[in-house]
Amino acid sequence: MGLKKYIKNPGMIFFFLGKHECLNWLSDKAYIRLLFKVHFGYNLNLENPKTYNEKLQWLKLHNRNPQYAKYADKYEVRESVKSLIGEEYLIPLLWEGEKFEDIPFDTLPNKFVIKCTHDSGSVAICRNKEEFDIQKTGEFINRHLKTNLFWAGREWVYKDLKPRIIIEKYMGTDESYPEDYKFYVFGGKIDCVMVCKDRDKGYPKFYFYDQNWNRLHYLKDEPLDEVRKPENFDRMIEIVKKLNVLDYPAIRIDLYDVNGQIYFGEYTFFNQGGFDLDISRATDEHWGELMHLQKNEEA
Repeated sequence: MGLKKYIKNPGMIFFFLGKHECLNWLSDKAYIRLLFKVHFGYNLNLENPKTYNEKLQWLKLHNRNPQYAKYADKYEVRESVKSLIGEEYLIPLLWEGEKFEDIPFDTLPNKFVIKCTHDSGSVAICRNKEEFDIQKTGEFINRHLKTNLFWAGREWVYKDLKPRIIIEKYMGTDESYPEDYKFYVFGGKIDCVMVCKDRDKGYPKFYFYDQNWNRLHYLKDEPLDEVRKPENFDRMIEIVKKLNVLDYPAIRIDLYDVNGQIYFGEYTFFNQGGFDLDISRATDEHWGELMHLQKNEEA
């Protein structure tokens, strides 16, 4: 299955080499140009970027305010979220540390979630501690602790983050993960929310809606069914507005809905690393029009 993924998308091979620091000798600009061409099949326009994916690449090079990095760190961001909307919107923290070997598994509940705080995708979910493979999980987490995600897509917010582990309370059920709502914000204004379904079943489905819960056809391949509007959706919008304190052209703010209780997920500065192949060309252009670029003197 893994090999087919790379054959279907040759850009993944380039991404793999970058992630394993085999291409560190390339400048950020040269690497980004090459990776973009491999993914999309056309040259990246950095001089006059138009699309969403192009402008995200531009931001990697020209908007590097170091204050943004703490919002990318899954541990450091908790203090900011607490001050903005309150501690009750944070998923309860069970443990924090730097070494997997220090995790007190005997004192943890039967269900929990282990995450690295300095990257993306390093998540291990335990739904039954008796069946949880600690050794295999340790190998997985330790591998990520040694990896700097910056080199994969040159997403600068990850470059200097401190590798660390957090363990959070498991918020889903035995059968499924909690409902996931990802809000796309451009210039301080919410354009849409992406609802993620069936992630735990191996074939996730994604649905886009506007603030009035009108369906938006933003993807190349759309699910045919619909998603019911959550009863607390208006409250989610209020929370996203309070969390949107960053002067950034495009930010994604994720929330979870657990039996009506809203929890913060994360901030994402470079959705899909700026290589989103799932959205349509029209969406790529539409989101690009919503982004107003400005160089940051810290770049």
